Amino acid sequence: MIKQVVTYGCSFTEGEGVDHYKSWPYCLGYNLKMKTLNRGKGGGSNKFIAAEFFRDLDNGTLEDSLVIIAWTSHLRTAFWNEKNRQWDHVVIQYMEQENSRKKDITYFYHNIFQEYSAYFETLLEKIAVKNTLEKYNIPYIFLNALHEGPFKEISDGPLKIMKELTNSSRYMDFDTCMHLLILTDRRKYICQDDFHPSELGHIYLAQRITDFIEQNNILEIK
Repeated sequence: MIKQVVTYGCSFTEGEGVDHYKSWPYCLGYNLKMKTLNRGKGGGSNKFIAAEFFRDLDNGTLEDSLVIIAWTSHLRTAFWNEKNRQWDHVVIQYMEQENSRKKDITYFYHNIFQEYSAYFETLLEKIAVKNTLEKYNIPYIFLNALHEGPFKEISDGPLKIMKELTNSSRYMDFDTCMHLLILTDRRKYICQDDFHPSELGHIYLAQRITDFIEQNNILEIK
């Protein structure tokens, strides 16, 4: 029996701009009458999302859970900080931010980073998590919080095959992404920072996910 909803993602999932407990994961938990565990982290990358998922799987957190992952931009990454034993989150558009590893981050984006490679890694992360969820018969939903940029339409052979491997009846395709959905009514669904969902935006997203769960019998799939 499914007893809780566990969510992973970036600031869209964490609930930046609103009370944490009014974010869509908690609205969804309310709709489903389940406990909610929100693992969303502002600035989090897909690498971080996958790492947290496998950590939770290893320690038993995901037992009797519905897992929902709102994948974020492939332009983000994370560096493991051995000293602090945690991930340092990096967002490419904010790479000049003050950070204890600013030189390393700047060097990485200027000399090593390639968008193709970053998207390749994101697909690997999605495939690994998807296959694991299905191996352990954990009900799940995938969706995109942010758009995929130039990779929405793929002609490159290897990337096309890998993207097909992420396909699933449990991948909630909004045609675009969560961010573009809330842009349908900026004044209503976006908070004061003009980017993240407002309280009404989170309620709206939670209801879309609730409808998807009910229409596709997600909680019955094993």
